Amino acid sequence: MSVEAGDRAITGTAERCELALTGLSCAACATNVERRLAKVPGVSGINVNMATRVGTVVFDPTRVSPEALVAAVESIGYGATVLRDRRAGRADPEGADGANGGAATDSGRAEASDLGRRVVIGAVLTLPVFVTAMAHGTVEAFDRPWVAWMQMALSAPVLAWCGGGFFRSAWRGALRGTASMDTLVALGTGAAFAYSAVRTVLSVWSMHTAAAGAGHARAASHGVSGGVYFEAASVVIVLVLLGKYLEARATRRTGEAIGRLVELQPRTARVVEGDSLVDTPIERVVPGSIVLIRPGERVPIDGVIVDGRSSLDESMLTGESMPTGRSAGDTVSAGTLNAEGALQVRVTRVVTDTALARIVRLVQQAQGSRPPMARLADRVCGVFVPVVLALALCTFLAWWWLGPQAGWMDAALTATVSVLVIACPCALGLATPTAIMVATGRAAERGVLIRNGAAVEAAAGVTAVVLDKTGTITAGRPEVVEIHTSPGWIAEEVLALAAAVERASEHPLAGAVVRAAAARGATLIGSEGVTAAPGLGVRGVVARRTVLVGKVDLLRDAGVGLSLDARAEEMSLRGRTVVRIAVDGAEAGVLGIADAVRDGSARAIARLREMGLSVCMLTGDDPQTARLIAAQVGITQVRAGMLPGAKHEAVVAMRAEGLRVAMVGDGINDAPALAAADLGVAMGGGADAAIHAADLTIMRGDLNALPEAIALARATVRTIKGNLFWAFAYNVASIPLAAGVLYPVTGWLLSPMVASAAMALSSVSVVANSLRLKRV
Repeated sequence: MSVEAGDRAITGTAERCELALTGLSCAACATNVERRLAKVPGVSGINVNMATRVGTVVFDPTRVSPEALVAAVESIGYGATVLRDRRAGRADPEGADGANGGAATDSGRAEASDLGRRVVIGAVLTLPVFVTAMAHGTVEAFDRPWVAWMQMALSAPVLAWCGGGFFRSAWRGALRGTASMDTLVALGTGAAFAYSAVRTVLSVWSMHTAAAGAGHARAASHGVSGGVYFEAASVVIVLVLLGKYLEARATRRTGEAIGRLVELQPRTARVVEGDSLVDTPIERVVPGSIVLIRPGERVPIDGVIVDGRSSLDESMLTGESMPTGRSAGDTVSAGTLNAEGALQVRVTRVVTDTALARIVRLVQQAQGSRPPMARLADRVCGVFVPVVLALALCTFLAWWWLGPQAGWMDAALTATVSVLVIACPCALGLATPTAIMVATGRAAERGVLIRNGAAVEAAAGVTAVVLDKTGTITAGRPEVVEIHTSPGWIAEEVLALAAAVERASEHPLAGAVVRAAAARGATLIGSEGVTAAPGLGVRGVVARRTVLVGKVDLLRDAGVGLSLDARAEEMSLRGRTVVRIAVDGAEAGVLGIADAVRDGSARAIARLREMGLSVCMLTGDDPQTARLIAAQVGITQVRAGMLPGAKHEAVVAMRAEGLRVAMVGDGINDAPALAAADLGVAMGGGADAAIHAADLTIMRGDLNALPEAIALARATVRTIKGNLFWAFAYNVASIPLAAGVLYPVTGWLLSPMVASAAMALSSVSVVANSLRLKRV
């Protein structure tokens, strides 16, 4: 049962709980946990991520508690701890467990450290066993009875301590009727050790009862050391542990993006209290507090600038490499870097609700999800271990019945142990989650948030892209894009006078004039007697000069002579909103205002077409403006004047034609179409309704993030398919080889040591293949 099936449908009292799981050795373990939790009343969704060892459960808190979920996991022999703290990956200072980025990461480091220690100690103990076994028959000093006893004495702690976890897990699973990789390893190495120990002990009795004679004694000792498999049992344990250690280290790298995001959150904030500054733990900073942020420091918490001007580096949150100017009244986000001036910021959110914290949570949820293509691997892993156990038994029986009369037991044991060890489904379990973790982390670094694994698969299959105009292709707010002046005037002077009377207005066009004046470095001077003419514009006095700003009718009513009609007509034909400016009864200039096309929109649309995607625009704007914008960015398919319901119907119709549609928008009116599309993409500066309805959210104001995200999704799906193919192919090909299918032809039988090395290599290779996505 997968949690993402209910991602958009979690309503009512449903809650999400994350469990840090221990004792998981392979995908079969994850399947066991999922099946057990799915049987708990009140659980509506469950997904276990083998890469992070974290289980995400959607449940009804009125029917089941997190503690009951933990008890359910423990009832089948695995460990579980509730990850209570949902802050930006930090451990709770009060002692509660951290979120994925904190507690789970620390647990992963501890696990890797413990595995490394066991590998080193196991290797030290195994080396003499391996050397004496390999030197058998070539070094006379090792052809003695004491060698087998020495091998047994050194191998026992390797199995009991270094590999003790395999045996404990296998025993707990057996008591509850479950099986996993630990079962395979424990049975294989345990059988080899037990058989060898029995032969070693029985050799003492046989040597005392056999005919006397030094030559015969030496032959007996030769037979004993030649028929034991202590080195196979020990080497298999060490190699399996080594593979798990390398896998743990490599898997940790798949979550590095989360770690980097978490590290952006400062631990303290410098709070202004009267005339003093107090360094306060970030958890204790409350909305309304004023914090001081000096140049070179990271913003500790979301807020609004009340004093100061600076540039902020927001690259780790938005992917935008250029610093963004910020001044009084602008919002700032936790984790961004203050590059220049000192800022005083009024806190607007607690630390658990900052943009950074929400991004971390979204990425964590995405990394814990699986795309639909992973379901086949899940089903296979659920029955794989019992099937392998049956195959191992068949292998032993086949060698018993069909093997050579002399030495059949040795051959049967070798083949059976090899089958048990080489068939471990670890690679299958890691094939999907490692790729998803790397991809979602990489996307977050580039300013794209991916909701879940299903969104990755949907993005990879998109064949058509539908774009809203306002706020998607365009910036979403009016800007001055053209300025023409009468003789004797310069643009900066005209803008300064116009901005002086427009500064007090809340009209969107007034804001465009004020921003244009500031962008050109115009000095904003005071005004007086400012009055508004509803629907026409404003008038006022600036430095003893009468200034009018507005429509042509405002100037005509004041008897102003119009000298720039030709310019105004040209701009109107290009879809501009025309604002005229008069000073002391004479026309001084004319402004063309429009919702400017975002930088890079045309390049992004060209890239989408190069990727083989059809692109069209759906907008509620008038047809003339829509066609003008479409022509600027290279879109030929345009539908204008569309209400939200019409956009929704258009997307549904395109899907009915067989297209796999990505809808990109930013407004509340886009939410129905976003939800109806195969892939909903929201611009991060848009309405919350659009963002909640979307599968992908573009945090940076650049449409080029869309082709980047689709390219990454395609690479991720290719990687997952490659991982699954090679993982399946490895198991399909290796099990017959381990069973000895080539023995009748070649006389060759796979060593358990080679089998364990191959098993470890398959898991590490899957993780390494997924890590290549970091370079996409």
